[in-house]
Amino acid sequence: MMYEAGHVFLARIGKTTLRPGGIEATEWLIDQAAITQETKVLEVACNRGRTMIQLAQRFGCAVTGVDLDENALQNAKANIEKNNLQEKLTLIHGDATALPFEDNSFDVIINEAMLTMLVGDRKDKALKEYFRVLKPGGRVVTQDVFLPLKTRHSKRNSEWV
Repeated sequence: MMYEAGHVFLARIGKTTLRPGGIEATEWLIDQAAITQETKVLEVACNRGRTMIQLAQRFGCAVTGVDLDENALQNAKANIEKNNLQEKLTLIHGDATALPFEDNSFDVIINEAMLTMLVGDRKDKALKEYFRVLKPGGRVVTQDVFLPLKTRHSKRNSEWV
């Protein structure tokens, strides 16, 4: 069976940014990670590198981004160069289900809007890989769905969103 990456499918229909819950959800996720300048971070499915750049700018930490999509990595490289962060950020072509890193390599593993895109046993394989490359006492922070605690009423219709 042929699989198409979820972000590739969504890009074909016009969606170029995958941030369930927007930047607010990304900020919440980052806050859960307890990142410092010394933290070694892996972002799985880094796509265009936006979160990597945000982490390096905010904390000054080293971040490695891995993505299966070569085009996404080229976009990430351009974004990293535009922000002059080549010394802090590293890009690797790789698969979340077979991460190309040694055991116990990272303090934090972060990913957004990716696990729900994996089908069959690929989700379990990816999670096993996350914990294999995570240092003892490290943190895996991930979110694919975001539901704000504050409910707002849509003026466009009478439904709660």
